[in-house]
Amino acid sequence: MAAVCSASHAQAGNQATEFAALAIEGQKKTAFGWAYDHPTQAAAEAEALSQCKTHAGKRSCEVVLAWSGPMCGSYYTHKKGLVNGWAIARNKAAAEGNAMNEFYRRGPFEFADITAYACNSTQRGPAKVLVNKPNTEPPAPLVLQNDGWVTGLQLSPDSKTAYTADRAGNIRAWDVATGKQIRTFQGKTISRADLALSPDGKRLVAFQEKTVAIWDTGSGRMIADASNARWVDRMTFSRDGKTIFGIGQPDFSRSPAWPVLAELDPATGKIRKETEFELPSSAIAQLLMTHDEAQFLTMSSNPNMGLNLWDRASGKKIQVLAQTEVRSAAFVNNGKTLIYVPQKGQSVRAIAFPSGESTGSFPTGGSPYQVVSDSSGKHVYSLDVGSEIGKWDADGEKTFRTSDMPKGRISMIVPAANGKLIASGAEDGTVRFWSATTGAPLPGAQAKR
Repeated sequence: MAAVCSASHAQAGNQATEFAALAIEGQKKTAFGWAYDHPTQAAAEAEALSQCKTHAGKRSCEVVLAWSGPMCGSYYTHKKGLVNGWAIARNKAAAEGNAMNEFYRRGPFEFADITAYACNSTQRGPAKVLVNKPNTEPPAPLVLQNDGWVTGLQLSPDSKTAYTADRAGNIRAWDVATGKQIRTFQGKTISRADLALSPDGKRLVAFQEKTVAIWDTGSGRMIADASNARWVDRMTFSRDGKTIFGIGQPDFSRSPAWPVLAELDPATGKIRKETEFELPSSAIAQLLMTHDEAQFLTMSSNPNMGLNLWDRASGKKIQVLAQTEVRSAAFVNNGKTLIYVPQKGQSVRAIAFPSGESTGSFPTGGSPYQVVSDSSGKHVYSLDVGSEIGKWDADGEKTFRTSDMPKGRISMIVPAANGKLIASGAEDGTVRFWSATTGAPLPGAQAKR
């Protein structure tokens, strides 16, 4: 930690009251200037501004702290200059503690690597706060930092816990309110895993290729570590939590080789039933179960395969709902309407289910590639290639479209069951949270592991 520390050690028994000040440049926040042991407030502020302008160049500086007598001031910031904090107190330790707390309340960083303090040398005369401007910078967005690309993301049913998987193989639980890490799930490292969470939030499943690991979310205890005979992905829990559905890759020792709807035991992670259906597995972008779970849908990036509806028991194709490339789909209106994203275009389409009759479309303003519905089934959230998130009601009426987006491309979104927030996972390893009402980023301090 780099520190800039200023204090006078001169002692003068009859010395008059001394004045000190802190000036900062508000844009970059790394340029600042101190003054202490000055005979007047005006002299202290002038010196602080002069020092600040030496580092700020053409940018303007302002005095945020000024005091007289036996007091200290402290300043905390980060070399990237995104956030800062300052404080005055009767001693150095208290001033530093208060400034540090102010920094961490706003910062998305794990530590402040630029810190400074100044204390008047006299211990006589009145201690008086003359200037203490409030820090009007809004708290930085809540950010959970993972180790590489976020490959899996889930929210607990009460929306208080976020579960993440990253490219490095870490599976973690986080407190959504504070951004602090609750635990890293031990016993298995699965690189680039995806996640599924049981409806009651008690079991977390991580899966990649043939590997399936299951943990108890309350204790962190591993329940199962399974290796199946075939790759299974696109996993999702049944509504009663007693089955995990997934797409099983074909057995290429057979001809023809078709994928299967795999049904796994949530206690063991093992496949207990396979239902073959005739569709090239490489074309499957998503698995979606109908509300009664008697049927399932597959989305395909192959324009000849499109959006298909299948019978769960037999694997027979029931109908083709869309003869086009489909990236993603979600049910709304209690399963009566199906929203889907075509591979090309700037709109989300809606069809009646199960008839497939078009009920309209609505433009997203970008190039959408994911749609998800909230637990009420009344709202749809779309994610564009440009990482913008939109919210729509079931009739296509736009509620919001986010604009304050992070630099790292968002790869997935998950709405909270309470309808209050949306979580997003990005390629730069960050998980962020957005208001489900306005689309604004939710504030907080970056998680400290």
